[in-house]
Amino acid sequence: MGATLVDPPIPFSVIVIKDGKITDIGPQQTVPVPTASEKINGTGKYVIPIESGAKLQVGAAANLLLVTDPKNSATAERTMRGGEWITR
Repeated sequence: MGATLVDPPIPFSVIVIKDGKITDIGPQQTVPVPTASEKINGTGKYVIPIESGAKLQVGAAANLLLVTDPKNSATAERTMRGGEWITR
């Protein structure tokens, strides 16, 4: 919650993931967050797909990075593959 999506650019975003796929994505103001979900504070960070050229969109596999620099994947603080955090 609160991170900026890079493509498409959405500041203060929410990504909802279920069964390894993105089920909802958009601004915090419009995307409902499931009550029992894990919430990650992404304020001041960026979310990018792991694979170059991939898009973060509804229906896509939840393979993403939470980074401090959107142009440098080496700044990843967390990595998600298939909806599961593999690094924290």
